[in-house]
Amino acid sequence: MNILEEAYSELERDGIVTNQCAFSVHWLNKSRRYFSMIRASHDRDASLAALSSLAANLKYHTDTCRESRLGELRQKADWLYPLTQKVWTALYKKALTRDNPARTL
Repeated sequence: MNILEEAYSELERDGIVTNQCAFSVHWLNKSRRYFSMIRASHDRDASLAALSSLAANLKYHTDTCRESRLGELRQKADWLYPLTQKVWTALYKKALTRDNPARTL
């Protein structure tokens, strides 16, 4: 399972995301069909821009929940934090890969 699949599954399970279109638009900052296209195409990976957006959005939501006075939201931050770390790690690894054309000098 790739990182987008994992993030979508976890966010959907917790009721934060309701469908693939919302995930694409609100979490990846991409078109409505972006995640569906990545999912259907077995030879395509998420772009750096999509991973960056997902990482930034997860961090924002984690920080917002952590700062809340509501215990329920602070618990959600504890749940989101490991996913946030996984996405940042995937982003970092993808940015360092030799196959990344943006990395060439």
